[in-house]
Amino acid sequence: MDRELTEMESIVVAESEGEELDTLGNDPNYVALMLINHLESSEDTEFRELCVDMIVELLREDDLITWSNLSASTQSTVKTFLLNSIMVEESGFVVLKLGSIVLKLAASFIKDNNWPELVPFLYQCLDSSSKKYAKASAFLTLAGLAEKVGETIVHSMKGLHSIFRDTLNDDKLDLEVRSVAMYAVINFIQCLSSSNEKERFQDLLPCMMKTLNDALSSGNEEFILRNQYPMRYFMMLANEPRFLRRQLVDVVCTVFEIVEAECLEEDTRHMAVEFLITLVEAKEKAPGMMKKLPLFISRCFAMLLKLLLDIKDEPDWHSAEDVFDDSGTTRIFHVGSGCLSRFSLAIGGKSIAQIAIEQLSAYLDSPEWEKRHAALFALSRINKSCSKVITTKLDEVVSMVVNCFQDFHPRVRWAACRASIWLLLDFSPHLHEQYRYQIFLALAAAVEDFHPRVQAYATRALGAFCLSNKLETLIPLLDGIVNKTLVLIQEHFRTYYDTVMPHLKAILRDAHLKSDLILRARAMECISIVGKAVGKEKFRDDGKQVMEVVVSFQGLQAKADDPSTWDMLTAFAVICECIEQELLTYISAAMPFLIQCVKLHFESNELDDTSIETIKIGDAILWKKDDDPKEKAKACEMLCMYAKLLKEDFYPWISQVVPILVPLRQIYMHNPDKKSDVSEGEILMYFYVFM
Repeated sequence: MDRELTEMESIVVAESEGEELDTLGNDPNYVALMLINHLESSEDTEFRELCVDMIVELLREDDLITWSNLSASTQSTVKTFLLNSIMVEESGFVVLKLGSIVLKLAASFIKDNNWPELVPFLYQCLDSSSKKYAKASAFLTLAGLAEKVGETIVHSMKGLHSIFRDTLNDDKLDLEVRSVAMYAVINFIQCLSSSNEKERFQDLLPCMMKTLNDALSSGNEEFILRNQYPMRYFMMLANEPRFLRRQLVDVVCTVFEIVEAECLEEDTRHMAVEFLITLVEAKEKAPGMMKKLPLFISRCFAMLLKLLLDIKDEPDWHSAEDVFDDSGTTRIFHVGSGCLSRFSLAIGGKSIAQIAIEQLSAYLDSPEWEKRHAALFALSRINKSCSKVITTKLDEVVSMVVNCFQDFHPRVRWAACRASIWLLLDFSPHLHEQYRYQIFLALAAAVEDFHPRVQAYATRALGAFCLSNKLETLIPLLDGIVNKTLVLIQEHFRTYYDTVMPHLKAILRDAHLKSDLILRARAMECISIVGKAVGKEKFRDDGKQVMEVVVSFQGLQAKADDPSTWDMLTAFAVICECIEQELLTYISAAMPFLIQCVKLHFESNELDDTSIETIKIGDAILWKKDDDPKEKAKACEMLCMYAKLLKEDFYPWISQVVPILVPLRQIYMHNPDKKSDVSEGEILMYFYVFM
């Protein structure tokens, strides 16, 4: 036996590595007959399972190349062996493997009736006296043939209807057999093109639901976890909504019960939810079918809402640094969240909006934080599909969200911040015209929340508030927004400033010594951000030291194609704003290098891109691509800032700056959505005022 096992293993290795069988001194006929002999004679279960795996491996090619290389005699022997073994085999594993080989061969032979023994064999397996594994294998073969060859198998086996019915209704029969029988019925239904032919199986639907219920209530965990689990099969009927129409109420009620049964596996409940949502989405196959079902919309929304209660207040969520961390939520929670979006889109805002608002209001009034959290989460999932209806009810919806900013539970306050972002995105500009002050005050308070997760999301929401607002409506609130944000940043940066800044300065000096231009620019950028965050008083001394390093850049050659040049200029401008008057000490040494960089930046961005269309109008040039003019506008802003800070002390540099600015008078930026914040004319005006 050990020798035979070693021989089998060597063949397995050869096959898995793609070696030809004859390199081992074997041919397909020899291997096939040897495997059959071992399967028939050996009593060692492990060895026999290895043999059957090898037979499957031997015939693994989809086009049956190996099979075609077998002699006619060997082919006949293999087919006879397969059918005989399935009838008597005691090992379920071996039977199912042999059945998969039968299915592969039958799919090629049945159309031309090249295996006349097959159909009688299948009927024999389905006889009441057959062993359960033989029955299961036959039903799986029928299911597979229906999928592979379609109506051919249905017409070849016309007496199956009564067999299906008797099998599904037999309470004493093994549930695995009944389950695969249901699988075969469903595949038969799906492969039929005629609605009338499908209707012949209508009376089997109650039997299939009974099989489903019996399987779910069996308590057999090993069975539930197998691929034959009946819910997977029953799910396929969602693709046949017309077939379900006559018994739709019973089917939907059964599936609702499965979803709501918390004792069942998550996968099972997930599949049941998917079944219902798939039916709702099948609007083309059965228009309006689910909408017309009494109380379906209300019950389905309530069911999905309830799934969002599957959440725990995990400590990890409160301490998470990732703003998107969702510790405590389960797979069922995410299933409910995703399906709420799909359900509301498929059913339509007009049908669901009022029902949703009523149920969400009830959840928000609940003393359970999970329900209040679920309501806010659900609101953000249905906003888009219900936007037209919710727009008419914004007063009620905004109040629902804003009130939750005062909730005692941080996860509810966090959810309120999250919901506010979706409101801002989905209901602009209507939301801002009437409710911007309410939302701003709520977000401003949340920015000062004691809980860091709430603070973080409130800050994100405040950013969305700014992006979605028109400039004229944002200006009155700008001071409050900036102050709140800077205060928040300062509080966080001050704690780490004394630790972080020395390292950043060391990186800057080291990068300068090594001529690492990109690292130098990144260090400057980080220093400028930290300096602006902590404020002038805290940053002033370090800012002076940084400026001394910048002064040492004098004499270096800035490179026109160096992407770090612009980043360094931007960072330098921020630092200048922080140290203000102290700038005079360093500007004389630093300005030549800065002007050189600005000049090179302009020269390196000439219109040499063939994708940029230029139109000459008189002496002016219209650029239709806005990226380049936009960057030049930023450079103009920078020069303007230097002029404002230095005033009359900027005079020595006018002769070098004006030649850069004057050519820009011929350039007009074409962009309907954005305008340059500053023009070269404004800078020249500043020069005139301050000089």
